[in-house]
Amino acid sequence: MEKLNEGMSLSDLQTILTKEYNQRMTYFELRMLAAQLKVDWEKRDRPKPKPKADPIPPQPTPPPQEETPLPEEEVEPEEPVAEKPTPGQALVTFHDTPLPGTALSGDVTFPSGIKSRWFMDRMGQLGLEENADANAEQPSNEDLEAFQQALQLAMRQRSEEMMKKALDGRTKVEISSIVKPGYQLNGTVQFASGAKGEWFISQQEGLTFSLDEGSTQPTPEDKKFFQIVLQSEMRKKGMA
Repeated sequence: MEKLNEGMSLSDLQTILTKEYNQRMTYFELRMLAAQLKVDWEKRDRPKPKPKADPIPPQPTPPPQEETPLPEEEVEPEEPVAEKPTPGQALVTFHDTPLPGTALSGDVTFPSGIKSRWFMDRMGQLGLEENADANAEQPSNEDLEAFQQALQLAMRQRSEEMMKKALDGRTKVEISSIVKPGYQLNGTVQFASGAKGEWFISQQEGLTFSLDEGSTQPTPEDKKFFQIVLQSEMRKKGMA
């Protein structure tokens, strides 16, 4: 806290913790920890005054001219405008395939304009990819708070969309009234992609599938939809 109030950067503090105290933590972890300390962040983050430029004398306004439209074949198509975060809010997107070793991952554009990659491990721990350039601009506390709020909203919307797709009737799950020996539950499934087969849940192996001969393999999305529909069917039968 003393070092931060003296003006030391988080990057320098991160280096001291590693070299002098053998305490290793990511920049994101250090930033979240520092946010709990009594630090005058407003004073630290206050922008330095820019030197005043010499005033530019007013220029005479040219007379208005009529615009001559270009011939239709010469008009260039407008380039698509990249999506930008709403002022004060972060823009969060998800990767179709999460990064190796993570449960979820994606990209974030902070309100300040800084971009980074985020990830969530299988224990639910959230992190940001460290920037290899120690002198690169880092997200502020306001950036991190906006990111967490945007991520929670994005995950809720993503969950609602997935629930809607899973329950659109394309994924059909039946729970067998006769449980096969060695299993806790079993039944049949028809995935949204068209794959078919049986499913089994055991204490030793968890969830497994036995596909019909000639059936295609279920996609990762198929398996997510299956779990949602299975839970729905279990609630209908009073099993969950």
